[in-house]
Amino acid sequence: MSRKLLSYFIVITLILVGSVLGYFYQINKQKPLAEPIVPQAAKKEIPAATAPETIDTTDWKLYQNKKYGYEMKYPSDWDIITANLAPAEDFSAPVFSLSEAKILSQVSIGNIHEITPGETIETGLPWADSKSQLNEKRWIKVDGKNAILVEFFQSSLGRRNGKMGRARREIKVINGNLSYIITLDEENDDLEVLDSSRLWKNKAIMDAMAESFRFLDTAAIFEKPAGIVYANPVFGFTLALPEGWEKYQVSIQKDKGDDNHTYIYFMMPTTDKLGGAYDKNTGKLIPDMADIFVITATSLSTWNKDINSQECKTNPNPECPDESSVLAKNNKYVFTAHHGNGITPKDVQKFVTESAASGFFSGKFKLTN
Repeated sequence: MSRKLLSYFIVITLILVGSVLGYFYQINKQKPLAEPIVPQAAKKEIPAATAPETIDTTDWKLYQNKKYGYEMKYPSDWDIITANLAPAEDFSAPVFSLSEAKILSQVSIGNIHEITPGETIETGLPWADSKSQLNEKRWIKVDGKNAILVEFFQSSLGRRNGKMGRARREIKVINGNLSYIITLDEENDDLEVLDSSRLWKNKAIMDAMAESFRFLDTAAIFEKPAGIVYANPVFGFTLALPEGWEKYQVSIQKDKGDDNHTYIYFMMPTTDKLGGAYDKNTGKLIPDMADIFVITATSLSTWNKDINSQECKTNPNPECPDESSVLAKNNKYVFTAHHGNGITPKDVQKFVTESAASGFFSGKFKLTN
């Protein structure tokens, strides 16, 4: 074979081989990739989601509170606790309780009040700022109305053997101009920590109680009588204000970390730019408002402890309780009154009508609980 003929043969052979390889490449390219073979032992079954426990509430009792405008169902073996043996249907903050071995489960409805200026559904939850304990915060519905649920887990409360764990849910809902907080609480002596991976023993029951919460048409305590009347159902008192107080505002404050004293400041508008009221919560001035007087609600146990302390008996100081400023006492609080902080601006001095604030309250302050 000549060299020229041999060259033609090689070229033709290469072309044929290339065509065959190209054909098989295209065929294989169109085939889907085969699934990898996984050994049977390596496969992991995903468990089916556990259905929530269904609670039969057919035989539950119905609690109604027409005075505060709500109702709720509760198990017949749960107790209702109120303060000072008050009638349950008239009490502002009843507690539904079940005590078992080492476990205490409670549902309560409280902090019922008229919403204050600037208050929203997302403000005013007692534990909302405890970020280290905050586990969850979300929107829910209560009787068809928007509500905020905040869930907490707390360890080592220091009670009994010091190992008690607590799980708590707080639900805030606003109906009209009234705010309510529903609290679901469970404490366990044997747990140092309750976390989100653990179901509370009576969680399903307490959830069913909260889901049965309904609003009634009226809440009689908030039907204000004629005249200017401030009503505070949380602390259980009313205050009748004289003519001219129509533009008053109230600021409810606490010192940081102090749950034993609550300050209820009564303020009036002022044009004095240097006379703003001071807010203990934020450390800032409340512009265009001036303190006229303040009612302090001190827990009864703290008052008795302080007034009987050796220091206050032998060397009284301004921090010691002053019996002359007491307006009234009940089984939970001692109410005292003082004039506001600082110098009263000239345009509101006419509202300071008594040398002592307690004199202004004579015949105007009334306990309701």
